[in-house]
Amino acid sequence: MSNAAQDPDPGTAVETPAVAAQHTRRLVRGTEPRSDLAETLELVDEMTAMTRSHEHVFGAIERLTGVRHGELQALGAVADGADHPRSVARSTGQTEAAAAATVEGLVARGLLGRHHDARAPRSGEPALVHVSESGTVLIHQAEALRYRLVDAVIDSLDESEAVEFRGAVERATAAFDVRNRVPARAELVAQLVPDAS
Repeated sequence: MSNAAQDPDPGTAVETPAVAAQHTRRLVRGTEPRSDLAETLELVDEMTAMTRSHEHVFGAIERLTGVRHGELQALGAVADGADHPRSVARSTGQTEAAAAATVEGLVARGLLGRHHDARAPRSGEPALVHVSESGTVLIHQAEALRYRLVDAVIDSLDESEAVEFRGAVERATAAFDVRNRVPARAELVAQLVPDAS
């Protein structure tokens, strides 16, 4: 099964990144801020701190594996079915050029392998990629490290704090889930936050 980019049907409107960005900017400008701006600003600060904590976990994984976070994202995307730099770019949010460079680096390190598309004539270099055995081992190591690091954080909390932490993470995850959108803001959030379902 291939996740290579499919050509759109003729006559179908295609939203370019520039058009999508313009549409999102219009949605942001047209959205009224919540009445309690102080609460929103406080949540933004807390989410920034949470993101920083997440970055610390990935920084530790980078140091221990020698693989950058973007490379791990690309490996994960390929493991999840992305088989071309374009589909890796879509999956990870990288530009196509960055994804192509990341994929090339992972191939050079033996973490990804290349293969031909079974449906295409075999001329030239293989364009599709798959996770190599070494890449699979690295993905498993990175996941194990992430689990251990998060487990260590949870272990540092008392039982009630751990329950509160889990609840907060579950509520935050649910809030960003496209299936739980408040209708008035659903389109804006859908434009800004990828589908997590």
